Amino acid sequence: MKYFFSEIDEINLTFGDIHLNKFGMEYIKIYFERPNEGGFDFLESTLPALNIKNSHGFNQQELQNLLEYARNNAFLIWDIARENLKCKKTKNLVKKHFFFITCAARRAL
Repeated sequence: MKYFFSEIDEINLTFGDIHLNKFGMEYIKIYFERPNEGGFDFLESTLPALNIKNSHGFNQQELQNLLEYARNNAFLIWDIARENLKCKKTKNLVKKHFFFITCAARRAL
């Protein structure tokens, strides 16, 4: 699943769920996208490493700025991903007991 985080200068930052690599370390895939005439410019990376996995259309300075933006906002991205993970686990647990609860309702408890 992807979660929208922000839009700055027509560049969207989205990210996925928390995953585990082969060493058991957590990571999150992050994506920057900007519309262009033929489709999208994009940057694919991961937190916490912030290595460029794939990119197209952004120049070197833009890539550095985007990775710096991700670094500066990493704590928010992790928080959002963890909250969404908690909501999923709660929903799955509650569904097993024939009830349904939303994340908003869970936060209100």
